[in-house]
Amino acid sequence: MASGRRSALAPRGAWLTAARGLRPRPALHAPRRLATRRGPRAGSERCPCCHPAPRWLPRGPLAAADRAVGARLPRPPRGAPALRLPPLHRERARTPVGHQPLGARRLPSSAARPRPPGGVAVRALSAALLFLAVSSCSSRPSVDESAAARAGDFAAGVEKSRLLSDVDALVEAHLTDTPLDCALFDPSEIDTERRPVCHLTRDKARQWVRERFESLGYTVTTHDTEDARFPTTNLIAELRGTEHPEEVVVIGAHYDAYYSGADDNSSGVAAMMEMARLAAGKRFARTVRFVGFDLEELGLVGSTRYVQTHPEERIIASIVFDCIGYKDPRPGAQQSLPGFPVPSTGDFLAAISNEPSRPRLEELYTLATRMGYGFVQGVVLPNEGSGPASGNLMRSDHAPFWLMGQSALFLTDTANFRNPHYHRATDVPSTLDPDFLTDVTRLSAAGLSFWAGGPLP
Repeated sequence: MASGRRSALAPRGAWLTAARGLRPRPALHAPRRLATRRGPRAGSERCPCCHPAPRWLPRGPLAAADRAVGARLPRPPRGAPALRLPPLHRERARTPVGHQPLGARRLPSSAARPRPPGGVAVRALSAALLFLAVSSCSSRPSVDESAAARAGDFAAGVEKSRLLSDVDALVEAHLTDTPLDCALFDPSEIDTERRPVCHLTRDKARQWVRERFESLGYTVTTHDTEDARFPTTNLIAELRGTEHPEEVVVIGAHYDAYYSGADDNSSGVAAMMEMARLAAGKRFARTVRFVGFDLEELGLVGSTRYVQTHPEERIIASIVFDCIGYKDPRPGAQQSLPGFPVPSTGDFLAAISNEPSRPRLEELYTLATRMGYGFVQGVVLPNEGSGPASGNLMRSDHAPFWLMGQSALFLTDTANFRNPHYHRATDVPSTLDPDFLTDVTRLSAAGLSFWAGGPLP
C-alpha cells in the first residue's frame, strides 16, 4: 500500500505526464443485473445513517489546481463553484501518511482554509466528506437466493494452507530479489523511513505470479509501458464470459513490495491467486479478469497506466486487495482513519467505495452477513471519491479506477493504521493472522461468483 506524498517519487516523465488527459466519466452500470431480484436499485434507498452533503466546495485557496497533476474532476452542476486541486508539495518528514494519487488533494493550513459562512469549518468539512459506515445502515439490497448460495459454495473452496504457502513463496521471491537502483530517486525529496525505496523489489514476484497463473491453465498477457526510469508490466489472466463477455469483473493486487512484504502486499496477491485457482476451468456469465499491478508503491503507476488503456471497458465490479492479512484484537491497536470512525480493536476488514461503487459494497456486505462474517466495516466516499481529506482512502490501485468513472472496492486491514510492521523489514509471514486472511479471501470469492454470474453448469 502506498504511503506518504507521491509527487516526490513519481517519475516526472512517466505516470504524472501520462495522467494528463485522464478524464473521469460516468460510471458504467450493467444493462442487466445478474442475480438480483427486481425491486429498488441497490443503494437507492438511503439508510438512517446517511446525511446529505454538499457536492461542491467553495472556491478559495483550493483553487490552484489540477493543472499541477493534469487530472480533472467531473464538471459541477451549472452555477456551482468547481472543486479544485492544490499544487503538489514535497514529501515532508513526520508528515502523516496519506497517498494522493492523481486527483486527490491536500488541504491548506487551517489558517488559510476558508470558513463557510454560518457554521464551523470542521462541521462543514465533516458534512462534505460523507463518510458512511455501511455496517450501521439498515437498508440492504435483495439478492437472489440461488446466486447467493452458489457464491457461498464457491467461496468454501478457499484453502488456508494454500494461501499461506503462496504468501511464503512471494516473501521468498522478494527477499531473494535485487531492489530497484537507489540512484533512480532523489533522497532530498523522499522520507525513506516511510518509503524505503532502496528496498523495493518486484521482478521475482512478477515471475512467480506469471508462472502460478500458467500452472492453473491461464494464458497470461502483459500490459507493458516503456519508460526511461520506471517501466511497468501489469500481468493479466482472464476467463472469457459465456453470456456477457463485454462485461468484466476485475480482481487486482499489486505485486511490488518493500522488504519481504508479507502483508503489503503478498497477502493481497495470495488472495487473488487463490481466487484464480478456484475459478480456473470454470464458466462464468461475465468475464473474470485477474490483474497483478506493477509499482503501486511508487504512486499507483501500473494501475494508472492500466486504466488509461482501458477507458471504455464495462467494468461491472472490481476488488482491489492491499494489505489484508494483519489483525490485532487488542483495544487501542487500531488507529483512527481521518473522518472514518472505526473500532479501537484492529479486527475488522475495511471495505471502501465511492458513491458509484456503493451498490457493490452493499451487495458484498449482504453476502458477508449471509456467510456469518461480522468483521466488515464499510465506508462510502462522495462523488468519485477524491474529496479534500480522502487521501488516506485513495492510497491504492482502486483510485485510478474511481477517477476513470469505474466501479472498484478497496479491501484492506488499514495498513499503517494498524500494522506496526508496515514498510519495515519485520513485515514477515509470522505476523499475519491466517484465519483473518482466509475469511477475507472467502468473502471476496463470494463476491466474484455473485457479480460474474457463476460458476455455471
